[in-house]
Amino acid sequence: MKSTLVFFLALIPFVLISNSLCADTFVSDGVTYRSVPEICSKLGMKLTSTESRKKITLKSKWSKIEFTRGSRIIKINDVKVYLGFPSVERKKSLYIPELDWQFTLSPILLTPQLTSSQKKIRTIIIDAGHGGKDPGAQNPKLKINEKDLTLQLSKILEKRLKDRGFKVYLTRKKDKFIELGDRPAYARKKNADLFISIHFNASDNESANGIESYAYTLLNQPSTSRKTVSNGDKIFRRANRNDKLNILLAYYAQNHLLHENDETDRGVKRARFTVLENLHCPGVLLELGFIRNPKTANNLKKSKYLETLAESLEKAIIQYQKRIQSS
Repeated sequence: MKSTLVFFLALIPFVLISNSLCADTFVSDGVTYRSVPEICSKLGMKLTSTESRKKITLKSKWSKIEFTRGSRIIKINDVKVYLGFPSVERKKSLYIPELDWQFTLSPILLTPQLTSSQKKIRTIIIDAGHGGKDPGAQNPKLKINEKDLTLQLSKILEKRLKDRGFKVYLTRKKDKFIELGDRPAYARKKNADLFISIHFNASDNESANGIESYAYTLLNQPSTSRKTVSNGDKIFRRANRNDKLNILLAYYAQNHLLHENDETDRGVKRARFTVLENLHCPGVLLELGFIRNPKTANNLKKSKYLETLAESLEKAIIQYQKRIQSS
């Protein structure tokens, strides 16, 4: 009897530790979730919540993260960032997908562990979306075509980055159609360190507005436009090798584009775009405004506004460079 009691008492610390670990994560429908309080502890931040616990905020001297129960949208320093699945409540704690802790929050808020080759940025590819027979989004009233705007902006950004000492190549230098798969192939041929795909949005609703930045979707998660996982979401693609750097680049792009331009925040999102899928280097696809929106369209007709967008992207790339080189 005494030996049994001793054995039981010896197990108590193990049981307490195991229960503590289990409280930090749980699995539902094949998705692992991690608790926001535990994330708060890892980040060294202070947690506050509303009385209903619908909203939770983590704060430190440098950063702020806002979570909403049941939402895929979080805010990191007032920039919208989309999770793979909505946050959920369990036993009075809020949880988010473990993959989003590892490959969304952690890369943005903590110092990434990188190889020496990942730290270098010498060659940048700028991909002017559409071209030739593919005009992209159009605004017939103001005679604006997406393919023309993307090329104009790409050339402005090219000059600014070359002045910074980067090697810069455009996937197209004129009004020419290029297959989607040939664009990342060109980046591989040039041994690029970054890939920036420039686009503008369109909607039949002229009131639609805002800027959004896309990183490639994480393995086993749906893209932002969908809610459930499909078979294609379970395939590891070349772009997934740079998941942490993709999101960091997208976040910096969205942050600078919002703070320096009068546009609505549509968020940092994820999609399995063909131009991103087979990249060997970090890359993003940017939607820099709706060209059928009257206010945005009038701005886009002004070369000064395109210069402002290019300057914002230049700043984002420089911030990204400093961040990874300091890791």
